[in-house]
Amino acid sequence: MRVASGALPGSFSRECHEDILAFKSAILSALERVRPPEELGDLVFKLLTLNAAGEPADEVIEVLDA
Repeated sequence: MRVASGALPGSFSRECHEDILAFKSAILSALERVRPPEELGDLVFKLLTLNAAGEPADEVIEVLDA
């Protein structure tokens, strides 16, 4: 009932945060296995999204010293 009315319990928020941290760790571990050692440093991810007009647009996310 609380979820239906828009109120989420605190435990749900903590669980989601823990899931995000686990996902981040899994991505960084996989990257460490496949990325050559000479390419260590900052990472740049490009996300493809759609703008308000429905046109493709890229968004850059940088991870420093990964």
